[in-house]
Amino acid sequence: MASPVPHHVLFASLILVSLAAGEETPTTVLQTLLRSYDGNLRPKFRREPVTVLVDYYIQQLFQMDEEAQDLSLTMYFRLLWRDPRLKFQGQQFSSINVPTSSINLIWKPDLFFPRAKSVEKETEPVGHEMLRLSSVGDILYSRRLLVKVPCDINYRGFPWDSFNCTVDIESYASAKEDLVIEWKGDAKIVKSAAGLQRFSIANITHQSMTQSLSTGNYQRLLLTISLTRSAGHYVTQFYLPWVFLVIFSNLALWIHRRALFARFMVLLSVVIATAAHSIGNRLNYKPPTDYVTPLDVYGAVCYILIFLAMAETAAVAVIEKQKPQKNEPNMLPLESTSMQPSDADDSKPLHVQGRRAPSFLAHVDVVTRISFIIVFSLFNLIYWLACTL
Repeated sequence: MASPVPHHVLFASLILVSLAAGEETPTTVLQTLLRSYDGNLRPKFRREPVTVLVDYYIQQLFQMDEEAQDLSLTMYFRLLWRDPRLKFQGQQFSSINVPTSSINLIWKPDLFFPRAKSVEKETEPVGHEMLRLSSVGDILYSRRLLVKVPCDINYRGFPWDSFNCTVDIESYASAKEDLVIEWKGDAKIVKSAAGLQRFSIANITHQSMTQSLSTGNYQRLLLTISLTRSAGHYVTQFYLPWVFLVIFSNLALWIHRRALFARFMVLLSVVIATAAHSIGNRLNYKPPTDYVTPLDVYGAVCYILIFLAMAETAAVAVIEKQKPQKNEPNMLPLESTSMQPSDADDSKPLHVQGRRAPSFLAHVDVVTRISFIIVFSLFNLIYWLACTL
């Protein structure tokens, strides 16, 4: 009959078994899972489609190129799905961070950005890529991307315009029968928009649609970033100079008509400043468009008012020059030289008639000055109400 096993031997055996059981690490568990795993086949192959939740975190909007009409952004692109083949149980840890060298061994949805102008993956210093596996088979995949997306810029409301920049996400080869993509929640996270000095984020919306192609029906997700132009820069650099130029042209009309030289010099200075301001705006602020914008309308009205001020001054100068010919004493009848003192009162209407031209010019000047102010004030009231409402 065999002798009983000593207690110290049993105790040592239990320790060895426990140590052997404790040697299960995330690396060994992952190696066991991947030993019979086929990363070329999607989860639930030949059964129901795989549902992939799409999430993102926009770290920075760092460049808005109006000439190329695109927006550059840095984002963390996140995907979540379940792969029952990779679930594990009975371990002290509930998740495994898959090493970068093993990420390509696991199936991932073939999502891409169909309308993006460029997509760059961060590769330095260690790839900026992460895949986390949970005990129930849930997978979180995250990668940092530099994406340049198109924007539908329309300058018909410039500089009070707004436009949308759209990020499209779609599967390249998996139709809707194999892969279903959905937004996870309604995240609208933008950490920084430091690169958009002249724009502000108005809204971020999410949409889902089905794209029908010759190869099948594909689901597409849309992330729309609505941007609004900040008009404060254009108010100080464009509108205020125009207002001052129009005011100076109106002040020139308040100079007495007999000082036409001074009036012309002021208006000439206004015209020169207007030309310089227009050239600077065309080079620095005005986008190249083949249609009229609100900025063009404001500049055109200011041009017209300044031109009318010049035209009124020129008309006054011509009439003022012709006035002495109308009041020439030699134009009076010869009989008026032989008038008796008793007839002196009858000659007054002739002198009053000779002053009709100066009184008419004074009336024209007054009407022009007041009309100028009223027209420009009403135009500004209507313009700013139409642009801001």
